[in-house]
Amino acid sequence: MSEKYQNAVSFIKQNYWEGVNFEDEMLINTPYLIGKTNYYVNLFNQKDTLNIIKTTNDLLERAVVKSKVYHIIEEALLNLYLQKSSGFFNEEMGIYILKNEQEQIFTPDWRKDDIGSRVSFILKNKVDTVAAQLDLEDQNGKKISLLNSKSKYTILYFFDPDCSRCVGVSPIVKDWLINAAPKNISFLAVYVDNNSAEWHKYLKENKFPNNWANLWGNMDFATIRTQYWIESIPSIYLLDENKKVILKDVSYKQLMYYLNKT
Repeated sequence: MSEKYQNAVSFIKQNYWEGVNFEDEMLINTPYLIGKTNYYVNLFNQKDTLNIIKTTNDLLERAVVKSKVYHIIEEALLNLYLQKSSGFFNEEMGIYILKNEQEQIFTPDWRKDDIGSRVSFILKNKVDTVAAQLDLEDQNGKKISLLNSKSKYTILYFFDPDCSRCVGVSPIVKDWLINAAPKNISFLAVYVDNNSAEWHKYLKENKFPNNWANLWGNMDFATIRTQYWIESIPSIYLLDENKKVILKDVSYKQLMYYLNKT
């Protein structure tokens, strides 16, 4: 990063929160802190990880004087860094912020345990690690293992046909698989609910590309949920031929962009 940018970062850190009394109870019941925190994050180059961590830590250290104020700012930061639609999604930053709370003296033990569990979820199936094994079934009850996929790429598409976002995305993905997707792809559409009748009804009423496999966990979505961090659907993963994660929980646009440019 340029010297000019570094100087700007330093200036913002020193002056942006000037005049804000973090012990003021009046801040708690207004949108002021959330808006100011969001704008603060927007001021920095998000690719500059080191400075992002430093500026975030500086903000949390200022806020720690009042636990209620700290939590408002923490929630605003987590909504940016752990919401996939925010434009700032960054798991490493999310983990950093959660662990910061875990270290505070005002954080009760039960909350520290909850944070530990959430961090464990986030750490699952990180990019460049081997994806968690999935043992699934097709509509005929045939056992299908994620390891059975021998293609150059395997796409995991966690969805529910009743999900409004999935209703919009699935036809786009189908068309892409037929007309524009690279060859040697296995596409595993994993149903994430437990309603067998509704799933089979969906399968009978729809047609699918040849490389689209419909699978489910046979009433065991809870296990899938613990193996993969699925907070919203559709959730898309791209794996390489060795089942290493290339893309984790991305949009269909990100998936298509990556594969169509390789």
